[in-house]
Order: sequence, then structure tokens, then C-alpha cells
Amino acid sequence: MNFRRLLLIFISITLFTAGFVASLEHYTSRSAFCGTCHIMVKYHRSWAGSSHSNIDWVSCHSSPGAANLVKAKLKGLSQLFSYMATGGKGIVRAKSGVDDKSCLVANCHPEDSFIKKRLFIKGKTPFVHKPHFEKPIPGQKLHCDSCHAYVSSAKHFETELNTCYLCHFKNTSFNEGRGECELCHTLPDKPLAHLANHGSEEEPKGRLITHKRLKQMKVNCANCHDDLVEGDGNVVEDRCLDCHEKGDHLAKIDDMPLMHSVHVATLDTACRACHSRIEHKVSSDYLDRMRAKCELCHPDHHLEFMSQFTSDNREGPMNIFRTNCMACHVDDGHDSKGGKLKKGSFRACMQCHMASHGGEEEKPQNNQLK
Repeated sequence: MNFRRLLLIFISITLFTAGFVASLEHYTSRSAFCGTCHIMVKYHRSWAGSSHSNIDWVSCHSSPGAANLVKAKLKGLSQLFSYMATGGKGIVRAKSGVDDKSCLVANCHPEDSFIKKRLFIKGKTPFVHKPHFEKPIPGQKLHCDSCHAYVSSAKHFETELNTCYLCHFKNTSFNEGRGECELCHTLPDKPLAHLANHGSEEEPKGRLITHKRLKQMKVNCANCHDDLVEGDGNVVEDRCLDCHEKGDHLAKIDDMPLMHSVHVATLDTACRACHSRIEHKVSSDYLDRMRAKCELCHPDHHLEFMSQFTSDNREGPMNIFRTNCMACHVDDGHDSKGGKLKKGSFRACMQCHMASHGGEEEKPQNNQLK
């Protein structure tokens, strides 16, 4: 076999291989191909019904550039081989993120087309991207899919409001700082009621009461709206164990800049993966919720008695044996307003202590307990 024939065979094999690889690359880059795998059906269905249905998946889920395309293909192959090797048992689908560069390309969402534009979330809440990139939480670097995320199969991706609530309400006082109401809401113009009939020269009767007027009068918004934020958004330590083992990793859990720089800025981890939810909505049980917050109005009269068992006497038997309130408050009684309560009684002391503790001392000590 002469050299020319070998060269021809080599060129033919090379061209065939190149053509096969190109065809395979083209076929596997189609969105329809992604939908052929049964574990991807719901994602394909949500994409088909979305505003991005005219954009192939590979344009979003593969960063721009040939090297990133090859990387995405190899990642897909590794998932396929893992699935085939195990029959789909115990395989968790890897998070499929979207690189910011894929969103910000010139023919999609170039930054200058939206960064300063005033938008409206769900048609009513004003939003501008620019300040959110300029004033991040310590350690954070927000990505497009930090807020525009796949939450459920109902939508391919959506603005996840819980992320907004977490950043705006965690570790903030009501209507202060990042949690200030007017950062997102415009005070309604609709009158709430009329001023009471007694009126005055400065405040004639019949004047309309509006939110703007209440603000001018420095009325505390919490008087009516304190129940609108529920939850603390704390990091749930058990969720850390989904990725980490106990040890040095969890020892740094309170280092917020470090946690954000590693998980959000670098790994683009969703906030909900680590934090508990914060709800921001009108509740129907607003009075019940306020009633449970006794400390808003009432000082804690029990602190003095608690100190007898804890900080001032940690080695005392009452603390060692974990004696609680119900051990001493055994008698039914009433407070000065007729409300029912349990009163402390020297009789409860006698149930545990020696009989010699009674006698002449019982009466005065019992009076002190009432």
C-alpha cells in the first residue's frame, strides 16, 4: 500500500470523524435533544412555555466561547455516564446555572439596556438594577440567577421574591435601612378615614387621613404593619451538611463575608440553599401574632427569679435539677384584674424539702409567695 493511498485513507477518516463530531455537536445542542431525557422533561416543558422558548438551551447554559462549549458537553456526558452506570439510582441532577456572560451578550440583555431602567416587579413594585449591584451584602457579588432563578416547574425561571426579602429584612429593624418601606413602595393616596369630629384649629374635623399625612405626623408604621415580615432568614446549619462535613467548615459559619464570597460570589449558590425563608405578606391573624409578643409592652418580671436558678446560683440544686416554673406555681389564683393564673405556694416547697422547713416559717413565707 503506497503512501498516497494511506494519506487518502487518513484524510477520509479525518473528514468522516470531523463531520460526525460536528453533526453530533449540532444535534446535541438543540433544545429538543435536551427534552429527550426523561429526567429533563419538566424543565423542557417549562422552557417551551417561557419567553425564552426561541433561544436554544446551549446559548444560556453554556458560557460564550468554544472552550466553554466543550466543557458543557463533557459535563453533560459525565452526567449521562453516571446515570447509565447506576441506573439512575442515587444520582442527583447537578445545578444548572446560567453564566452572567450568557445573559449580557449584545443580542440578549446588554447591561446598558437595563441597568438604570426603572422596572416593575409583578407590575407594581418599582425596581432598578444599578443600586443592587453597587450596594451588595458584605462578601456578596450578585449574579443574574441570584434573583432570576428556577424555583418550580411552573415557570422556567422567575424573580424569586424570597431573595429580595432575605436581603432587605434580615438583621434590620422595621422600616429602617434596607428594610425601609418606601424603597419599594409608594405611599398610597387613597384616604383611610376622616379625622375624628372633635377637631381643632390646626386639625379641623373632617380632614382626610392618608398615609402621607400619617408620615408627616410621625405615626409609627408598625402600629398597623408590624406583622408584614415573618421569619428570621437564619442559616440552617443542617443544610450545610448537604455539602460539608462537621468540623472546620461549620466553625466559620458566622463569618458572613467569607460565607457570601465563597458560596454566592464564587459558587453562585442560591440563597434558599442555606437560609430559612422570610415571608412578606398581609396576614389574617395579625392580632394573634402581636398578642404573642408580650415583651413589646410588658417587662419581663420573671428575670429576677430566673437569676436565682441560673446566673447567680449555677451550682444550686434548683438549677442542677432543672426545676421549672410549674414546680412552684401550683395554686389556682387571679391577678389584680381577675385574670386566671397559677400562683406560687409554700406547699410546693414542702413537697420536695424536709418537713422541718415548715412550722412557724410556713405562714410568712407563704404570704411572700402570693
